[in-house]
Amino acid sequence: MTQFLETIRAAVPTAQLTIALLGPPRIALDGLPLSFAYEKVSALLVYLAVEADRAHTRTALADLLWPEQGEAAARHSLSQALFQLRRSLHDDPANPLVLTTRTSVRLSPNPAIWLDVTAFHQLLRGAAVNVPQLKQASALYRGEFLEGWSIDGSAGFEEWLLLTREHLHVRACDVLRQLTEPHALGDGDATELCDHARRWVALDPLCEEAYRRLMRALA
Repeated sequence: MTQFLETIRAAVPTAQLTIALLGPPRIALDGLPLSFAYEKVSALLVYLAVEADRAHTRTALADLLWPEQGEAAARHSLSQALFQLRRSLHDDPANPLVLTTRTSVRLSPNPAIWLDVTAFHQLLRGAAVNVPQLKQASALYRGEFLEGWSIDGSAGFEEWLLLTREHLHVRACDVLRQLTEPHALGDGDATELCDHARRWVALDPLCEEAYRRLMRALA
């Protein structure tokens, strides 16, 4: 946990909105925990943050979060959720964090917004990922994506959550696989090697290779 906090402080010295979703979700505004009027407001923020590379149509968002409602009612529910989200974020119309048009919604590509999922992917991008990057990525992965979360009555959101969770879990296990490669950490790092191997076993208890790496580290 200490390493996670150090990683956050180093990565987001100027972030206004910090969103940590790898593990139990932690969302903070100007360093203070953020609360929302109701569950689907936070679900909307989470989805927009993770899928921030593009704008989303209002129709698609309404169907994702309110599939049981008719189109008009679902779009109204989306408008209400956007109002509550902006209110929670104290969004400044002159420099908004949430960008909307009559037909679309997205989060601003604003450096004041920091997301651990994005940082995790960026650390692992490219062919030449080094050990310090792997350690930072491991520190960011506190647990499964949106640990303990589910949204009733939103099958599309639930499917997206589960697929994203599985993808990130696979990547986290691969990080630990690389950190437990022979000589990955150099001589004299047996304790750290054991810690990474134990973590891999905890994340993937059915993986025989993880157990082999742990036994080798303990030898």
